Amino acid sequence: MFNSVYDCAAIAEVPSRVMILQKQSLLATLKQQPTLAMEVMAQLAKRAHETKILLTLRSIRSPRDRVLHYLQLVAQSNTVHLERSLKDIAEEIGISPEVFSRALSRLQREGVITRSKRNIDLHLVSKFQQSRQT
Repeated sequence: MFNSVYDCAAIAEVPSRVMILQKQSLLATLKQQPTLAMEVMAQLAKRAHETKILLTLRSIRSPRDRVLHYLQLVAQSNTVHLERSLKDIAEEIGISPEVFSRALSRLQREGVITRSKRNIDLHLVSKFQQSRQT
């Protein structure tokens, strides 16, 4: 919104509708509607935070540790329900689907996780135990 030119591309993974907003109209609307402006800022802040988390996650060298850290981030009460494909998750965290699958298998063999269909249960593992298993 604040650059004179901003080249970017997007790929819709599901059928989508796109709305084009004129920059000046959008900025004027945000000035006139502070609540809307706050909602837009909240969404931008959330996306910036998610990007920071993803960059931190991708900096973890060990695929096993990267997958475990991802699972811990997205777990709800120590359970992860996989709503997306393993391929999509692997791509998001920066590893191949094969490496992702092997890391999940290793975590399961180690007793760190239990898998059943589209759910993964995390068993509480201390940082000390995690470092000893790697």
